[in-house]
Amino acid sequence: FYLLVQGSAKSYQMKGGRMKCKWFAFEGEVLATMGAFEDGVSDETIEVLEDSTLIQLSSMEFAQLAECNREVGHLGYAWLTGHAQFLERQVQLNDMSAHARYKTITESEPQLLQRVSLSDLASFLGMTKETLSRVRGKI
Repeated sequence: FYLLVQGSAKSYQMKGGRMKCKWFAFEGEVLATMGAFEDGVSDETIEVLEDSTLIQLSSMEFAQLAECNREVGHLGYAWLTGHAQFLERQVQLNDMSAHARYKTITESEPQLLQRVSLSDLASFLGMTKETLSRVRGKI
């Protein structure tokens, strides 16, 4: 897995010939798929969106280090907790209207509007570019 030191990235899956953005990452965040932790293959693709600096970490070596070093274990726990909070937010977003999803996500993560394409943002929010354009026009 990778630690994103500088830059931004997105994760996506191809479904029915269309790209579906799953998440975005910015400085200080971890880039990984579940396959990275299970030594398996993932149908998820991670792509950097701008010039980025990454630190590659071995999941096996990190786990071994976490067993011996409390601070490393706490770091792993913090990453896991942050991911659980992200998943909870995603579930909440799915229950909202398109307008509410856009407003919620852009208020909590304003950097999305400056650093992510509108196509990717629309995909992430589960709407078409046209719907995103209409929602933005109402705000």
